[in-house]
Amino acid sequence: READAEASLAAGLLQAPGNADLLHAQGLLRVRQGRMSEALPLFAQAATAAPDNLRYAYVHAIALHDAGQVPAAITELERALARHPDSPELLVGLRDYSQSMGDSAAATRYGKRLDEVLATAR
Repeated sequence: READAEASLAAGLLQAPGNADLLHAQGLLRVRQGRMSEALPLFAQAATAAPDNLRYAYVHAIALHDAGQVPAAITELERALARHPDSPELLVGLRDYSQSMGDSAAATRYGKRLDEVLATAR
């Protein structure tokens, strides 16, 4: 029922242009359709439209990473971390992506912060 989903999302965006929820959902639909290059700008728009939504920023960063844009993914995660400093998923992403870029100091810093956050949550 992808065609129905596509039509519903398009209609919704006509009624509410820039709606972060609809943009994000349309991005996910594009990923399911194998159209990643079309999903990236939708995820970016959703993250921009709802900057306090951790999930939108995280998904955008993962999509950037998967598209080979690791520095941009790190920037997106750092921007989200400024709003959500105790997010384990953001810290894991930053630790792992920093390590993959050869930035051991940043990876260590994010890993230590992750340990602190997890210790506090217990």
